[in-house]
Amino acid sequence: LVNQYVMKMINNILAYRLNELMMKADAPLAVAQSINGRFFVQAKQALTLAGVPKGMDLTSTLKALYREALRIKRHGFTATEYARMRSEHLSALEKEYKNRNQQENNKLVQGCIAVAIKYHMTAKRIGKPVGNYTTLTLPDLRFIDKNTYEAICKKISSEMKAMLKKKIPGKPILIIGLGNRSITSDSLGPSVIDRLMITRHLFSYAPETLSDNLSSVCAIAPGVLGITGIETEEIIAGVCRNVNPGAVICIDALAARGLDRVTRTVQISDTGIHPGSGVGNNRKEISEKTLGIPVIAIGVPTVVDAATITDDTLRYVIEHLKQMSSKEEPFYQMLESLDDDQRYGLIKASAYEHIPYFMTTPKEIDILIRKSAEVVANGINFALHEGITFEDIDMYVS
Repeated sequence: LVNQYVMKMINNILAYRLNELMMKADAPLAVAQSINGRFFVQAKQALTLAGVPKGMDLTSTLKALYREALRIKRHGFTATEYARMRSEHLSALEKEYKNRNQQENNKLVQGCIAVAIKYHMTAKRIGKPVGNYTTLTLPDLRFIDKNTYEAICKKISSEMKAMLKKKIPGKPILIIGLGNRSITSDSLGPSVIDRLMITRHLFSYAPETLSDNLSSVCAIAPGVLGITGIETEEIIAGVCRNVNPGAVICIDALAARGLDRVTRTVQISDTGIHPGSGVGNNRKEISEKTLGIPVIAIGVPTVVDAATITDDTLRYVIEHLKQMSSKEEPFYQMLESLDDDQRYGLIKASAYEHIPYFMTTPKEIDILIRKSAEVVANGINFALHEGITFEDIDMYVS
């Protein structure tokens, strides 16, 4: 947070200076801006100054930008400049706080990446089926306020609605909570089921208690093969034959490909799911191909394997060693030449030879599962039942 604040102050002061420069009558610049990040220099964080000349005089534009960069290097910023930017920053924060109930959900979810794979050739190359994939990056759910919590639920809801456009209208939605309730890190699916607004039975036995905005929803937590002796796909297929749903939603715990992704992302797709594939325990596919109806998968990474832990740790060490080395040294050049995918492949092959499918999870996993289940369940509730409120959900599931 301190580093973010410092960079924000630098960018704001620099933007103010560049704006003053552009306002001069003889300014060579039509547009100027500063960019902090990996822009031209991909290997390092860099502060980049960019400008567009008023005419064709590119040399004068570059000289003006260079003078500003040199001025920063030699003299930094003045106390007056900092005081002005600090005051504006505090005013903006105060305004944002006052308007916190009107913020867009996207601003409170740290990132949203949507990918559509349309061609079988592309799907084969990257190893994923043709379909739509969305990944939401979340803050630490243990330390969020009410507004952020509600915004995350609403964002998950909007992404779920987009995925459910292919559902068959007029039929119930069947929700599957995959996983083993007895193993905390694998209990996300059953935990979500416990927090859903289940209504299908009420349409038959107590229709007078239902409002017009509620959808027909049913759910099942089928357990795992080792306990039931039945393949999960077989149980779901049998339920589908009797319930005749318009779509299936599967919730499952996933294995993370990075330490920073454990319980910090929600992954949604319309391509179905392979239960157990993340921990080397492949079960039968659950998808539109096997069930004949749209299948939406939603998952949260809750475990990470030994190869990933080793790879992430080694990557941090390599970055640290590179910072301590000169670019001209053979040692630095050797570190720079290491390919991420090749490094991970080597580590994975070596790790699995000695500790195959060794998985670990954070010590606070019980809290993280509960928090993750809450946001996923409420995201589904809002997606399926139009016009409901958090109070409605609390009253129904309590």
